[in-house]
Amino acid sequence: MTLWKTFINLVLFSTLFLFWGGTGAQAKVLDRVVAKVNNEIITLSALDERARVDMARYSGMGIEALPPFEQVRLQTLEQMIDEILMIGVAERLNMIVEESQMQSALDDIRARGNLTEEQLAEMLEQEGRTMEEYKKRIREQILLSRVINLEVRSRIKISKEDIAAFYDAHRKDFWTTPKVHARHILFILDNSLTQDEVELKKKKARMALEEIQSGRDFVDVAKEYSEDVTASNGGDLGVLEKGKMISEFEDAAFSLKSGQVSNIITSPYGLHIIKVDEVLHGAPIPMEEVEGRIEAQLKHERFESVFKEYIEDLRARSFIEKRLGSLKLSGEKNKKPVVAGKMPGSSMHKVEATPMKKKVLRQEEILPPLQIGKKQTLQKETPVTREFEPLEKKLKYYKNLRDMDLITEQEYNRRKKSLLENL
Repeated sequence: MTLWKTFINLVLFSTLFLFWGGTGAQAKVLDRVVAKVNNEIITLSALDERARVDMARYSGMGIEALPPFEQVRLQTLEQMIDEILMIGVAERLNMIVEESQMQSALDDIRARGNLTEEQLAEMLEQEGRTMEEYKKRIREQILLSRVINLEVRSRIKISKEDIAAFYDAHRKDFWTTPKVHARHILFILDNSLTQDEVELKKKKARMALEEIQSGRDFVDVAKEYSEDVTASNGGDLGVLEKGKMISEFEDAAFSLKSGQVSNIITSPYGLHIIKVDEVLHGAPIPMEEVEGRIEAQLKHERFESVFKEYIEDLRARSFIEKRLGSLKLSGEKNKKPVVAGKMPGSSMHKVEATPMKKKVLRQEEILPPLQIGKKQTLQKETPVTREFEPLEKKLKYYKNLRDMDLITEQEYNRRKKSLLENL
């Protein structure tokens, strides 16, 4: 798999339908330069557009207390500065994205979003974008991935000794889960039953247990008495893994030895008589079988620190000037500016506007997903479970989108009405 393909799978498609940064038509303030990075500039409109995308991602994650927009904006600015610096590295190294590579990435985007060329072009046009601008953004994302792989990932070396040390220190994490091969006889209890019917089922359960204890084969008793769908095969539940059953059943099943039968167990489903045919005890997983997992985890952990060192060194060798002015957070007014390098003839007032200790980002945060979509009808891929979230949480989610100008008041009211009608 080519390098760009790996990046596309990792980052590009976490969400397809969300607009991406630029000077949007909805900008509500007079545009101005908020930062200079070597020979490049970042405008307030571009920063705000990108920050709104980041804010929408936080909202889509279901975060209860969203960070203030000003804080997100400041973090987004730092991220945009890092991207400009890395694109500069790619240019100095004469990295080139072939047209065929860019086109393949574009084809993958369309395929993942189930879009035709005409639909993609229409979506871009509705946002005031051109296909060439979008292709340029794809090229930049691919270049960022290449720089990170060349300049950061190549520095991360994991030895056999590192893997062995991690394995020894985390042996408890490398055990197979205990399992049992079990059968059961079930007498279903629910709220529709009368007290007499409940008592009758309890009586049948005692009769079944007595027959088993008297020597009758469990399979035959299950076929005669059990109300579960497994009755026809003697109550066979197959191999059950610890930690994946209701507690009442699991506690009873894992307290038995091979061949033993439980007493009558009550669970939310009803009355059970359980037999364990075989106990499969947990066992250590050989290191050879988990080397790949350990190596991937160690690389992931080391990536953050190596990337941080790389970016700090890159910043130290670059000219960075920020002019956020009144957008600073409180407590930053008297802080001395931090400017790496000096550009001849520069007269811009230097302002340090970082609100907090700079967060070490994951790669998917360093390289934000390339996203498109209509602002008026924002669409996002969300987990299926979102359909079952409380109404209050959904309303709050839509309200956040409206407050960030990601959907219109009309769209907000339409969604709210739809939720209430489906109650």
